[in-house]
Amino acid sequence: MLVTAPEQMLLSQLVADIRAAAADAGIELEETGRAAGKRTLVAALRQLVDWGVLIETEGQVAAIAQEAGGEALITVDRELARVVVAGPLAQARGGADLVRRAADPGFGGPRTYVRRMLVERPVVHLDELTDAERDWLRTRQRREAQAFSELLGLEMEIRAEGVALVDPEEELTDLHLPGTGTVAQAALLLAERLVEQLRPQEPGHPATGGTLVIGVAVPDGLVDEVLAELVAGYGQRSNWQRGYLEDIPALREAVLDLLARMRLMARAGRLRAEGEGLPEGYAEEAPEGRTVTDVRGARPGGDGWVLLAAAARYATRVTVRPATATGGGTDVQKELPL
Repeated sequence: MLVTAPEQMLLSQLVADIRAAAADAGIELEETGRAAGKRTLVAALRQLVDWGVLIETEGQVAAIAQEAGGEALITVDRELARVVVAGPLAQARGGADLVRRAADPGFGGPRTYVRRMLVERPVVHLDELTDAERDWLRTRQRREAQAFSELLGLEMEIRAEGVALVDPEEELTDLHLPGTGTVAQAALLLAERLVEQLRPQEPGHPATGGTLVIGVAVPDGLVDEVLAELVAGYGQRSNWQRGYLEDIPALREAVLDLLARMRLMARAGRLRAEGEGLPEGYAEEAPEGRTVTDVRGARPGGDGWVLLAAAARYATRVTVRPATATGGGTDVQKELPL
């Protein structure tokens, strides 16, 4: 839609065009008149602003969330909109077909998909890959690490549970944790508390006889309980936004959204390793005779939220240094593991 949109348009017209395009494509949007629907739409438009596809010439896209329905003037970068879409627009027969084509890595198969995942996501857990993709990554991860370092300046961190590309210069990073602001602070504290309470006792790797743990179930009500404690203990003295202090459900939604985008938490459900979301005819099995890491049962199924292994990276630890000759006491510090 944005590819053929006017160079400038009112925010209200943009929203109307989005709803019309969704209807034409047979996509059911969450009701944009409700608060949750407005927040979802604002988040999507804000992402396009961050990418430079939309420019807030006068006003902001957040105006649609206002009670009276605010307005803004938006400039559209149509050339950039063309290259943001992952699928081939000219070949797509409709919205659903475009999504299907975007999910298909094409001739590159596992190589294309795994490389895309590593660059686009903060962390890729092994059960988010098929057998063929895990086999490709396992046999090439050292060479890929060197390539990503030379081409993008990213450092590959390889763990039993998955792989992350770390941006030491923060030139490509669009999400920050730790970060400033109420949501980032609350998210970091929540992740720390959840790791303390839910950390598995003896996780390991199947190759050494251990049990691979990629995620653990978060008990119902635990997130609300911990957030209430954080608001009481940190909210007032840390000058958290009053709107969040008075609306814990909104804080919960924003915090879980950030942790999910950082791949530290996720909704339980079927995964790519189980065949979820694979294009028709896509090869998901490893080459004959090759063994891959068994990820069955590495995270719980069912409903609710799952705390992922990468969250342990953000859990603080207490370091106690012995007394010095001049200091006369122990030095206790709380720090983030690197």
